[in-house]
Amino acid sequence: VLFSVHFAILNLLLAVVLDRSNETRQETDRELLAFKERSEYKATQDFVNICKDMDKDKSGYLSLEEIVQGFETNQSFHTTLKLMDIAEEDLWLVFKMLDDDGSGKVGYEEFAEQLFKMRTRDLHTMTAFIRFYVSDIWRRFKEPSKTKAAGAQTKEAGRRTSLPEMV
Repeated sequence: VLFSVHFAILNLLLAVVLDRSNETRQETDRELLAFKERSEYKATQDFVNICKDMDKDKSGYLSLEEIVQGFETNQSFHTTLKLMDIAEEDLWLVFKMLDDDGSGKVGYEEFAEQLFKMRTRDLHTMTAFIRFYVSDIWRRFKEPSKTKAAGAQTKEAGRRTSLPEMV
């Protein structure tokens, strides 16, 4: 009986220690997450400031030319992109990925946020590149068929208007 009581007390103490250890780990995880979020926010804001400096026309947007020129002349911008394994020849791809509307310009706040999302997810970056390449190839593949279909419709419409004129 005495052994059972000692064993129960020891079991209770072990449960308390494990519970406290688990609470401490969860608190540490929350602190690490908060630190990571603050660090990412600061890094993003620093990068936005670099992009603002590169925005020659002060439009709030970066063109592909401004990005390429920044890569060549702005050491901080160059280093940041190199750390993300983005080479100069990849700049057009990154730009095309972020220029959803095809306007030829990208807001530098969005540019910075999207690049840092890519940076934190290396596998995600590669997947995004591949997805873009595939969608670009698919778009190019479909364009000739649309052009052919439009041409066929134009020819057919031309035939229809020509027939009544001939009669």
